[in-house]
Amino acid sequence: MRRPLLLIAILFSTLTFAQVNVRDSTVQGWLIHISASYNVKGGDFSDHFLPNFSVGGDVQYKWKSNWFLSVGGRYHFGDKLRDPQAVFGDLLTSTGEILALNGEYATVTFRERGWNASVDVSYLFNQFGHNPNSGVMLGVGLGYNAHWIDVRNQQENTPQIQDDYLRGYDRYTQGFMTRQYLGYHFAGNQRSVNFTVGFEFMQGFNSNNREYNYDTRMFDTGSKLDLYYGLRVSWFLPIYNENAQKFYYY
Repeated sequence: MRRPLLLIAILFSTLTFAQVNVRDSTVQGWLIHISASYNVKGGDFSDHFLPNFSVGGDVQYKWKSNWFLSVGGRYHFGDKLRDPQAVFGDLLTSTGEILALNGEYATVTFRERGWNASVDVSYLFNQFGHNPNSGVMLGVGLGYNAHWIDVRNQQENTPQIQDDYLRGYDRYTQGFMTRQYLGYHFAGNQRSVNFTVGFEFMQGFNSNNREYNYDTRMFDTGSKLDLYYGLRVSWFLPIYNENAQKFYYY
């Protein structure tokens, strides 16, 4: 009789210790993020591009000191240009259409596409959180970005905006970037409820990779400053150290 009671007491004490260890002290481990954001444009490329969406992911490591190091990337997509006439005006008819090889109107869409990748360092101010692993997060990063005008013509019957000709119009721009983030990091006491929400700001120090624009008939070799102002939401899967795992499995 004493032996079962002793085992129950040991199990109960282990459970209590694990719970207190996770809820009342900081933990360390890996965080795997899936994110989405809505971005408003500023700077040079706002002349051509409207607000866009992005999806991405990050792999992040958290120390007990509440410092984070992460590596991640995001893919950007927008369905429309601000003014296709400004770039493709010499190819469009008076009604804004492009003629195909057979003389009929071609089905063409002009979209924005882009990506960025960065390495970020962040710090968590847990004074504002419901547990020591949650709170206001402030981060900075350095990375690389690119964006361009994506032209789609499924029939491929518009040679004037295909292959090498497209390179003179697509404004393929790339360069180094800096990134800042301010948001809230929620690490739940249950493993499935973990998220972040906040504002991110990115500055691209870019140049036109094509160098020459057909529409302006001019070289484009100057520096560009492209700005993103975004609202970002992510869900993350925590893979904590051994003590944190005890909380989930006991």
